[in-house]
Amino acid sequence: MKTKFLLVLILLAQTFYAQDLTGSWQGEIDLGAIKLPLILNKLWSRSIA
Repeated sequence: MKTKFLLVLILLAQTFYAQDLTGSWQGEIDLGAIKLPLILNKLWSRSIA
């Protein structure tokens, strides 16, 4: 049972690692009285062949 669970975790880790996260994200952080804009930009990705 533990071996199967470990195998599933390894396969999921490989799937998440293969995703390309290049792009822009934006949102707001609520600090009570004010909302602080949050903008993240990732313009490049490093691929491992």
